[in-house]
Amino acid sequence: MKIVDVLPLSRGVFREKLSYFSGKDLESGSLVSVPIRSSSVQAIVIEVREASSLKTELRKADFELKKLGEVRSRKLLLSETISAAKETADYFATTTGAVLEFLVPKSILSSPPFPDYPKKIKKNEKNGNEGLALEKQGFGAPNEERQSRYKSLVRESFARNASVLMLCPTIYEANSLFEYLSKGIEEYVFLLHGKLSAKELRLRWSEASEKIHPILLVGTALALSVPRSDYGTIIIEHESSRFYRTQARPFLDVRIFAEFLSMSLRTKFILGDFFLRAETFGRSQSGFEISQGKIPLPSVRKLILLGKADLEEKQGEGETKKIFTALGEEAVEMMRRAIRDEGRIFILAGRKGLAPTITCGDCQNVVLCKECHAPIILVGAKERDGRKGKNYFLCRICGTRRSAEESCGSCGSWNLLGLGIGTEGIEKEAEALFPEAKIFRLDGETSESSKKNEEFIRAFEKKKGAILIGTEMALSLLSQKVHTGIIASLDSVLALPDFRAQEKVFSLALRVGFLSEHAFLIQTRIEGGGPFPHIIRGNPNSFFEEELQMRKIFEFPPFGRFIRVTRNGDRERVRQEMQTFANSISSYEPILFSSGGESGKSSAHSIIHLRGEKTFDQNLLKILSSLSPKFQVEVDPEGLFSLPKSENFL
Repeated sequence: MKIVDVLPLSRGVFREKLSYFSGKDLESGSLVSVPIRSSSVQAIVIEVREASSLKTELRKADFELKKLGEVRSRKLLLSETISAAKETADYFATTTGAVLEFLVPKSILSSPPFPDYPKKIKKNEKNGNEGLALEKQGFGAPNEERQSRYKSLVRESFARNASVLMLCPTIYEANSLFEYLSKGIEEYVFLLHGKLSAKELRLRWSEASEKIHPILLVGTALALSVPRSDYGTIIIEHESSRFYRTQARPFLDVRIFAEFLSMSLRTKFILGDFFLRAETFGRSQSGFEISQGKIPLPSVRKLILLGKADLEEKQGEGETKKIFTALGEEAVEMMRRAIRDEGRIFILAGRKGLAPTITCGDCQNVVLCKECHAPIILVGAKERDGRKGKNYFLCRICGTRRSAEESCGSCGSWNLLGLGIGTEGIEKEAEALFPEAKIFRLDGETSESSKKNEEFIRAFEKKKGAILIGTEMALSLLSQKVHTGIIASLDSVLALPDFRAQEKVFSLALRVGFLSEHAFLIQTRIEGGGPFPHIIRGNPNSFFEEELQMRKIFEFPPFGRFIRVTRNGDRERVRQEMQTFANSISSYEPILFSSGGESGKSSAHSIIHLRGEKTFDQNLLKILSSLSPKFQVEVDPEGLFSLPKSENFL
């Protein structure tokens, strides 16, 4: 008789480890089913012990062990994968089972491809990893240069008889890299992502696991669970992408798991991107080899400081009204030249909508959301049944909508003025200025599906003299250069209470500059230019050096950590429970705030800033991991005040 310790693969089981008895021969990594209360839950075996050696402990126990359920697979996961999951769980104050449940495809768990241990899955001792000093690199360069580097790495790895795992944040990017890197080695390249049918996913997962020859595995997060121990290199492509972070329990960063897996397997670990994150750039002093090249920009590039000239006085019926214009004279002239040359134009804005900021023209107060008190935006209503709907106010934080036909809550004035530059507002101006041009707009309002969005962008890239107006969503899909690139405004992004705001703006703007063949223009209202002078020079190194100096002073990542704890529910109850929690960790000086909801519901939040020696405070992480499931714990959140349920407006 044996005692079997397992990890329940369930986000609803908050015990790290459970024990059962069994007469079967099992080993670490086996997939089994176990009884928990009145239901059966899948679990991964982590340890098997002889019951005879534990007789004394079992007699003293105040509980009775249950019998292990069905054995689903004799060996589904590597011990290195389980070890990396344990490290990740400790990092993010969650359970190892929750991490594994997220990573292993549901179709694999429901119908495991290996009822018995697959004899072909074995560690290749000739993969060059034995005794290898861990090598960590950050490689920042344009797409073509990175892809060429990846192709060389695959060849080198295959020559060492080692496999390569390449992780991508989106299916679109995984497909693109797969098509490029598989040429000539199609037999040894596998693509895995969540949009495959269950049958196809199981087939590819099994084949990728059992292939004797070294392979290149390209995929999204689920590819990390494939049980191969012969990896020589693990690559995180587009490492700055927000899609590496989960938006629901368990709140993880897949990049962290991949690095733990790399350490467990002793592989080379590479972070690649157009621009590396500041957190990555700052790791040059802790063993990371960082390479970030200068970005080539068109010879014609300008930084324009907009003033009051774009706030025009327009005479109406008996009154003078202020009209906000999004495109300055320089931008209009550049667009005119591009259209004359039959060149395409891309205009980037940081926000969707007609106006990102609503102010009262009389008392000058900013109009705020009535629920969570965040600034609202003006959004144009979509046309339905041939009739144009009414514009409305939208809260970008909690999503609350209300009529745009209302007065100022402070002074009662009806003179509400839309300011700021949104994609809808730019579209309306462009239509009036260039009625002959084909205009495309892609943002959170016009987006349909990934496939439709890609088709939309390809249509723009085929049309001469066309104008594309969009947010980051559109920028990420562009595959061809444009004649002229214009940053209409990213000032609204810089206004966000987020220490990463400057870095985000820097990356977005410089990507637009790189895609611009003939001319590149940045509009801003920020005196001194914020990060924009660095962008015009096209030198990431100078920006990151300055950015890291600032972060070090304030102990922001990578010199510190943030943890956000959230409790949702009845407004008064969540306020009280969050206050009680905050009092229990008062030595960490948590910052409390709330956000609105619907029908009397609310969210209470606590932000903890870990500094200096407390950056990896295990005592705090234990407290957080023991919290009721009613609390959500996010370690290193993407944006401190941009909440998971809110729409991403970039």
